[in-house]
Amino acid sequence: MEGVKKMKNISFKKKKKKTVIPGFGLTFGISLAMLSILILIPLASILVYSFRLSPSEFLAAYNRKSQF
Repeated sequence: MEGVKKMKNISFKKKKKKTVIPGFGLTFGISLAMLSILILIPLASILVYSFRLSPSEFLAAYNRKSQF
């Protein structure tokens, strides 16, 4: 009976694994946020703009010479 009582008192906690790179989760989250802000949002806006154009308007805009 004592063995059963001891088993009930044991809590099964997961031990934290030590990672090779400390703070990897935080830096990965920040990197992913910067990627989405700097690259994915402008790229998505270009795609949305190009879908609003007809194929002939898109080709005209693509073939137009830049003024720079």
